[in-house]
Amino acid sequence: MINNQTLQKKNYRSSTVPAVVAGVSLILMFFVSIFAFGYAHSTLIISSDAGLTLSNIQTSNQLFHAEIAAWSIIVVLDLFFVTWAFYTYLKVEGGIYAILSGFLRLVYTGILAFAVSKLF
Repeated sequence: MINNQTLQKKNYRSSTVPAVVAGVSLILMFFVSIFAFGYAHSTLIISSDAGLTLSNIQTSNQLFHAEIAAWSIIVVLDLFFVTWAFYTYLKVEGGIYAILSGFLRLVYTGILAFAVSKLF
């Protein structure tokens, strides 16, 4: 027979893994976004001058492709790791919150993926 202490340990372990996955993924997303938006995007895109932006992209083609790769990494981390981890972690607490967090995360990631696809 399973006692209450064994059940608590199982719930602790089952919620620890998704929490760690979400935390590590969000930290990775943070550092990748510093490069993607903080460095590459701000270096390449000049909002007041489309001609200069085009020139920057043409002369720094590798940086532009690195920015696209960084945004793609963010989308993959968000879609496959953070969404799963949030859903799995909150599933223990209550089904409606897990479904809502998973759905909102998917909507957000879908919008981000659509925006990133326009860079191609």
